[in-house]
Amino acid sequence: PAISGCFMMLRREVLEHTGGFDERFFMYCEDIDLCHRINEAGFNIWYVPTTQIIHYKGESTKKNNVDYVVTFNKALYQFFEKYYAGGSLFIFRWLIVAGIITRGVVIYARNFLRENFPLILDTIILNAMVMGSFILRLSLKDGFLWENYFHQYWVINLISTLIFWGAAYYAEVYPHHRLSIQGIIKANLWTFLLLASLTFFLKQFAFSRMVVLIAAFISPLAMIAWRSLLKRRYQGDGSVWGRDLFSKPTILVGDAGSVATLYRKIREKRDFSYDLLGVVTVNAGDGELEKLQIPVLGDLENLDQLILMHRARQVIFSSELLSYEKILRTMSQMGMPQLEYKIAPSNQEVMIGKSSIERLDDYPLVDVEYAIGKPFNRVSKRVTDVLLALPMWLVLLPLAGPFLLARVRKLAAWEIFDRRGKAMVLWRDPARRLRHPLNLFLLIGAVLRGKLSLVGAPMLGIATGFSPSNYWYQPGLTGLVQINRRKILAPDDLEKYHLFYLKNQSLLLDGEILLKSVFVRQPAS
Repeated sequence: PAISGCFMMLRREVLEHTGGFDERFFMYCEDIDLCHRINEAGFNIWYVPTTQIIHYKGESTKKNNVDYVVTFNKALYQFFEKYYAGGSLFIFRWLIVAGIITRGVVIYARNFLRENFPLILDTIILNAMVMGSFILRLSLKDGFLWENYFHQYWVINLISTLIFWGAAYYAEVYPHHRLSIQGIIKANLWTFLLLASLTFFLKQFAFSRMVVLIAAFISPLAMIAWRSLLKRRYQGDGSVWGRDLFSKPTILVGDAGSVATLYRKIREKRDFSYDLLGVVTVNAGDGELEKLQIPVLGDLENLDQLILMHRARQVIFSSELLSYEKILRTMSQMGMPQLEYKIAPSNQEVMIGKSSIERLDDYPLVDVEYAIGKPFNRVSKRVTDVLLALPMWLVLLPLAGPFLLARVRKLAAWEIFDRRGKAMVLWRDPARRLRHPLNLFLLIGAVLRGKLSLVGAPMLGIATGFSPSNYWYQPGLTGLVQINRRKILAPDDLEKYHLFYLKNQSLLLDGEILLKSVFVRQPAS
């Protein structure tokens, strides 16, 4: 017999006699393998049903993750291979491997559909409406033939889909506001305005202006309809579609007293679409939360791990004992732009940069987020880096080429901190300033490779001994901190510049920083 998933106790001599744990079964099936060898060695295994423990199944690699499926089933196959493969047929072994792969694909598809169901449904609706409009338009004219559609007009569906995805992510319909009717109207408006403008420039679109008009009217109505339907069906903590899809798994963060009050307020508002997972505290609270039967998940230092473990999509901070600087620093150090963040202020003061307020009686929840974390901003920043860095690199090529040939053996590896605070290697000529054409050429090459950005955090060398804060954005050739270095007199000033850039990053701000960096001398590194 084997006691899989149980708390095991055994004598030291038994463990030494059987050779201990087999490292091939790290995390999974190590207990089954050990029990098998204990049985073979002639020892007895006793199961004691009167004991109790708490066992979090699958937490080593997360039960709903593809990694869990692959790792767990791989361990099972290794156990089979170790003890039984020698007497089994080749085809039987391959059937087991095929089963592992199939189950992994199914789990991945299920998780993908769960996370992206609104996007997939909206995309299907958009394409169905565009195609339906074509069928209607062509049927009224010369008759509709599928051959003609796939030969000439399929590209319209492709372009419509790409424009819609870009508009929807820019409007933050995905992943944050998937049930937002206002957001989906904006996304459709931008999509069909761009499609309508294309009818004047592309010949194949000129025939489809009526198609665009019909689809522009029907598509948003259909997307609004399914959102309205599900919002009416959804009540508090119950949903026919599952709580994790449209309610937001939420963690509250703060001191014991304030999060207890906030937890109660949210629970009392039954139609609020929050799935409260529990609270993360900044102090022990002397068991106050446990007495109120409020689940305590952990402390603030482990917030990022708790978010991953419980698959949270929203974090609400109580600012009773947490300063705004501490909250923003925590957000930046976690580096999780897919999350939604809110602040429940301790008073009625308005936070600078807030986008909206949701009121829970006397508790206003203030939305707070980083502009640099928005998917559109990240993509546009990377595209801008490439578009600007490539011509700069080509211009510097003839200037830096002779120096590169002459000094190639003099180049040295330069270790700096990346946005996660880990070591990243760049190349430079240590005998020359960073603004020398050779070093600029090498650094701009790093921008093209995605290691650096034109505008970003200061490039801190590891050899300097400074310990950086993880500010969640890439080092850059210049940046807001760099051009204001002379104004920074204290660590708090440095933090404020970092947080301002994280909160307000945009292409216009990056452009302004680039222009100012031309006229502001930066400290040599």
